Amino acid sequence: VERGAKFEDAFRVNVNTASWIEWMQLEQIGITLAHRIVADRELNGPFTSVDDLRRVSGIGERTLEQIRPWLTISHEHEETYPEFAR
Repeated sequence: VERGAKFEDAFRVNVNTASWIEWMQLEQIGITLAHRIVADRELNGPFTSVDDLRRVSGIGERTLEQIRPWLTISHEHEETYPEFAR
């Protein structure tokens, strides 16, 4: 499936709401790591920043920096506007 540059520019994964399937859209995230991220969020609560992903086993500094451009964060009390997220 070719998504093109326009899709890549608009695609974002919200670290506090994304399903494991959404996480797997990132090349560096496989099924096991995607499930770990969602499980960690469910067990330990929402991430307060993108950097909090390092608490998940399998996400180190290198992986985080590779996926950072596609990550966004929101909190339950905030209203999100995807066109302005980043």
